[in-house]
Amino acid sequence: MLCRQLAQEWAGERIRVNTVSPGMIRTPLTESLYHDAEVERRRTELVPLGRIGRPEDIAEAVAWLLDEASSYITGQDLRVDGGLCDRLLGLIPGHAVS
Repeated sequence: MLCRQLAQEWAGERIRVNTVSPGMIRTPLTESLYHDAEVERRRTELVPLGRIGRPEDIAEAVAWLLDEASSYITGQDLRVDGGLCDRLLGLIPGHAVS
């Protein structure tokens, strides 16, 4: 909501506000989790795109948001999670995924 509010407040100054929400990203801080092949397999199976994210995935999304190609986008949250969030929401009993 803060992103959306700031996007409205700062649009008159031609300042765009967006957020990036990463999913499971393999980083030096999480690397120890993947030393266990079973944990890596199970985590990878959760992600619809079939792989754990890389820091480059997030960097490329941010670079795109900074590029002129996205100059008409503001107040948005870009999920960079390989489809994980929607898959997990689909596991909630009684939750309709659209």
